[in-house]
Amino acid sequence: MSTPLDLALTSDYSLGLHRSRKYGMRYCGIRYHAAMVNEHIEQREGVYYVTGTHISLDSIVHAFREGCSPETIREDFEALTLTHVYGAIAFYLDHQAEIDAYLMQRKERWAE
Repeated sequence: MSTPLDLALTSDYSLGLHRSRKYGMRYCGIRYHAAMVNEHIEQREGVYYVTGTHISLDSIVHAFREGCSPETIREDFEALTLTHVYGAIAFYLDHQAEIDAYLMQRKERWAE
């Protein structure tokens, strides 16, 4: 029987293999789940998105790092509200080290 702590740990982290249609089976290391999502960001197939949209967190963070204001980012992505943009930026700032590592992994995968 699992304890609440066991359930919390298994819902927050997983270690193992990830099946990808494009790349087959590969080792992904630790992937964050419940602890790394909130009302503004969701994770689908290992990629973070603004909740309810097809806009990746990657896109928002890139624009934010380039110095774009939340209002400018909102103008560039018609599907977003300012609440979405501010929520995504807040999520990034709250989890900056983890998201920076995630973005670096994504960049390395695209380079393959």
